[in-house]
Amino acid sequence: MFRWLKSLVGSVSHSKGLKSAGAATPAEQHHLIESLDDLLKTPGKACYRTLSRLVASTTQHEFIDLVHCPALVGSAVRDGELMKQGSEPVAKRKKTQLFSPSMVNLFVQGGNIEQSIFLLRKPLTGVSSSGMKIFRVGRDQNSDIQMVDVAISSEHAVIKLESDGYYLQDLASSNGTFVNGMKLGRERVLLEGGDSVRFARYEFIFIGSGELHDLLNGLRD
Repeated sequence: MFRWLKSLVGSVSHSKGLKSAGAATPAEQHHLIESLDDLLKTPGKACYRTLSRLVASTTQHEFIDLVHCPALVGSAVRDGELMKQGSEPVAKRKKTQLFSPSMVNLFVQGGNIEQSIFLLRKPLTGVSSSGMKIFRVGRDQNSDIQMVDVAISSEHAVIKLESDGYYLQDLASSNGTFVNGMKLGRERVLLEGGDSVRFARYEFIFIGSGELHDLLNGLRD
């Protein structure tokens, strides 16, 4: 885990509540949420800049009310090596590439791992009530949490919201799904705040919206 993330997650405070100077109006906050929903329609990855602007304009309680969901926050990329790749684009490769912990790999396509934040949230329109509770993780373009990387299976894992929380289950992925370092078999696991969640070589921290606000607010200081 990155040192800065470990220190922030370990020291989040629920007492923060002051707005910064130049805070956005409620209408502007609503516009930011609409922008957030637009960005979440396909890949699931939130815009780091949009989230930072929302944090700057809200108290922790306001942020919780607006976002109202937990998040997977990128924390590390495991060492590894990939089998020789073909010339076709990554998104079009069908076979998942295996890797072993021996060489340093590239970060997630499209940004640094620290800024890879996936909100377990779907747009309020165009999604059935049952679909709101299922988040499919994978390389496939129809995934709710899409990671276009050859180490990730097309259908890698699934997160389901049930009455008592969010459950994570591996879908027989090639490179595995891990919670707090333990590789999942067929069993599903109830996620708890602060859990380390890894899909193949990409590691995330599962945190609530209040902790996410504090984390992003801490990075602004």
